[in-house]
Amino acid sequence: MSKKPVTFTATMMRQRLGMFKRVVLGRAVKGLAAAGEMLMIDAITVEPKCPVDTTSLIGSASVFVEGEKKADSPFGVPGTASRYDPSKVYVDYKAVEGEDTFAPDILEAVVVFNAPYAAKQHEEWPDKFEPGCGIHFMSTKIGMFHQKYRETIYKAIDVGK
Repeated sequence: MSKKPVTFTATMMRQRLGMFKRVVLGRAVKGLAAAGEMLMIDAITVEPKCPVDTTSLIGSASVFVEGEKKADSPFGVPGTASRYDPSKVYVDYKAVEGEDTFAPDILEAVVVFNAPYAAKQHEEWPDKFEPGCGIHFMSTKIGMFHQKYRETIYKAIDVGK
């Protein structure tokens, strides 16, 4: 009994690599959406928390991955985060000798607090807030929980959940 040789052409390899890339990227998007949602919830619930006055700020939060909305805040009155336009956002991944460079192969999740006063609340200490609320309510969570967010993304890619 003779065995047939296995033939693999370059075209077949490109097709299989393309399928693999689509699967992995799809899983990465799911992981980024999950990690972004965790960050959004943490920014609202873990001290220093997102300032609360009328709940419009915590209700305005949304998560976008690659420009597509993946989650809205479960808190407060839903706001206007769906108006986020990713085409108007420029992320400076590298600055080379004063020249900004965009890295197009990077997937990203964006957590948006879209109330008109969100940036002011984040960067300044407002007079109106609940105990436990404070400035840098987003950036502190990245420092505190970066391992949890990273593991969420890795797990989604690894097992496809």
